[in-house]
Amino acid sequence: MSNLQPLWTEAVKTTGTGTLFTDPDGFIGIELEFNYHAKHPASGVLLREFLAEIPGAAWSKPRRAWVVPDVTDIPRGLLKAAGIEVVHPDGSPAKPSDLVPSVPPIFEPVALLDDVPDWFGVDLYPYQREGALAIALGRRLLADEPGVGKTYSSLAAAAILQSRRTLVLCPPVVLTHWERSVIATGLARSVGGDVVTVSAGRTTGDLPDTGVVIASSSLVSGRAELARQLGEWQPTVFILDEAHSVKTWSSRRSRVLRRLSRSCAVSIPTTGTPVLSSPLELAAQLDVAGVLDPLFGSYLEFRSRYTKRTKWGYTPIKARLPELRQTLDEQVWVRRTKAQVLPDLPAKIRAPLWVDVDMGEYKAALVEVNERIDEWLDTFMSEYERLPSNDRRSEYGDEVFEWCSGRGDLAARLRRAAGLAKVPAAVDWVTEHLLAHPSDHGVWPSPLIVWAHHHEVTARLVDGLRAFAPRLIDGTTSQGRRDQFADEFQSGRVAVLVGSIQAAGVGITLTRASEALFVEMDWTPAMVLQSEDRIHRIGQESRHVTYTTMIAAHTLDERIHGVLFAKGGVLTALMDGDHAVAQKVSERLLSSQILADMVAERIRKRRKR
Repeated sequence: MSNLQPLWTEAVKTTGTGTLFTDPDGFIGIELEFNYHAKHPASGVLLREFLAEIPGAAWSKPRRAWVVPDVTDIPRGLLKAAGIEVVHPDGSPAKPSDLVPSVPPIFEPVALLDDVPDWFGVDLYPYQREGALAIALGRRLLADEPGVGKTYSSLAAAAILQSRRTLVLCPPVVLTHWERSVIATGLARSVGGDVVTVSAGRTTGDLPDTGVVIASSSLVSGRAELARQLGEWQPTVFILDEAHSVKTWSSRRSRVLRRLSRSCAVSIPTTGTPVLSSPLELAAQLDVAGVLDPLFGSYLEFRSRYTKRTKWGYTPIKARLPELRQTLDEQVWVRRTKAQVLPDLPAKIRAPLWVDVDMGEYKAALVEVNERIDEWLDTFMSEYERLPSNDRRSEYGDEVFEWCSGRGDLAARLRRAAGLAKVPAAVDWVTEHLLAHPSDHGVWPSPLIVWAHHHEVTARLVDGLRAFAPRLIDGTTSQGRRDQFADEFQSGRVAVLVGSIQAAGVGITLTRASEALFVEMDWTPAMVLQSEDRIHRIGQESRHVTYTTMIAAHTLDERIHGVLFAKGGVLTALMDGDHAVAQKVSERLLSSQILADMVAERIRKRRKR
C-alpha cells in the first residue's frame, strides 16, 4: 500500500515547514524543512519516505532541503495531514488556494465537420480518414504503430475540427517533415494563415493570427517565454508528436507541455510507442489529451491502480492491465497495427548474428570495471566487517543495488567496448553484401542501413566503409544534410547509410532498403522498433525486410539481450503489434541491474575463498 494512503487524517502535531517558491518557468514549488527522523503524525511513517511518494519530490543539494517542484502534484490535504505548515517566502501563512494555480480557460469552442474537407490536399487511406474522425470525435490519443501515417491523420483531425490556429510540437529532427506535410495538406491556407516554423537561434516574433506554428518540443520546454507565448496564442488544436517524450511525469518537459495543453481547445498527443515499459508512462500523455482526471481521477490514483513500488521503481500490476487496455480501446486512443491496416506490407525477418571478436579492448574494460567493484567491496568490508547485502528483504536492504544505481558509467564502458569490437566484423559483412549486389550505373539495387548507438562506433564504421562513400546521420548532422542524405538514399545513389539509433531512428523514410544491420542495440528497444520502421512502412515494396543483429560472444551483449528479450508482457497486454524486440527498460535501471549481477558474481567468488 502506498505511504500516501492516510491523506485526510488530521495532523496531531507540527512536523515541519513548507515554503512556496516560483521557478523560472513559472511553476510554483515548495521547499520542505523537517527533522530527518520526523514521522508522519498519523501513520508513523518516516516523513521523508512519506513525501518521497509525491511525483518529483527529491532532496535538493543546492537548497539543502526536500523540494517538490510543482505543487499541483501534491494531493489536497496531504501537507496538512503530515503536519507541515505552508508559508510564503516572507513567512506569512499560505491559503489552500495558493497551492492550486488557476487553470487557463479553453478559449475557443470547436465545431466538427462530418468528414475530411474537400480542400485537404492529401489523399488519405480509408483507415487514416477513419482515425481522423475518431480523434475529432474524442479519441484524443493517436497511437497507431510507426509507419502507418499518423502525421496526416492528426492534420486531418485538425481540418475536421476547423482549427484556425494549430500548434505542432515535434522532435527537432522532423521539423522539415512536419512543415512539408502541413503545406501539402493546405491546413494553414484554408484559414487564410501562414505556416511558421520556430527553431533554435531564430527569434519568434509575432505569431500569425491564423495558421500553423511548428516548433520542437525540446525548444519549447526549455524556453519559458516561448511556452508562455504559445499558450497565449490560444491554439484551437495542439498536436504533440512523439508524445512518449513526456512519459516522466515530473520532468520539466512533461510539466511545461502538460500546462501548455491546458491553453488549447483540443490536444492530440501522437506516438507509435505510447507504452515503453510501464503503464505509468501513459499518465502524462493522458493528461495532455485531457482524459486523465475525468477517467482515472489523478496521477496518483492512476499510479496506485496500475503499478506497485519495487526496488526497480513502479512495476505493472499485470492483473489490471486488461482493464486498462479496455478503457484505452473504448474511450481514449486510436491504435491500429500495420498488420491490421497495411496487410500487404512484407513480413519482418529478424536474425541474430553471433560474432567472435578481438577481446583485447573488451577485456581491458572488464578488468577496469572489476577493479572498481573490488575497490568498493574492500572499502565496504573494512568499514562494516561484512560483505554488502544484495537482498532487499534483509535488515540492511539491497546495498549492492544502491551502489550500482549511481554507476551506470561502468556498464556503459563495457557496452561501448563491445560495440567497438564488432566494427571489423560489421565492415566485412556490409562489404560482402554490397559486392554481391553491385550498383548499376551508380544506382544501388539493394542499399543497406547500418545502425549503432555510440558515436565512436558510427565513426569507425564510416571509416571502415569509406570505399562505398557512406552517409552518416547522427546527432551532429544538420537538418538540411539529414534530409539530403535521406533523399539520396531513396533515389539509390547511396550504397550504405550509417545511422545513430537515437538521431536517425525517427522522422525519415528509407524504404529503398529492405535490409538493415544492427551493430548495437539501444537500451530502449522501442527505439530499435522505430529504427526498423524506417524501412517497414508505407512505400515498402519488397517481399520481406530483414534485420540482422550482431551479438559479440562473451561480452556484455549477452547480458543485455538476455534482459531485454525477457521483457515483453506489458506491451503485449496493452497494445497489439510487433513487440518482438521487447519492451523498454530505462537505461539507469537496466545498467544498474546488469552491474548488480556482476557485483553479485564478485561477492560469490569472495565467499568461495
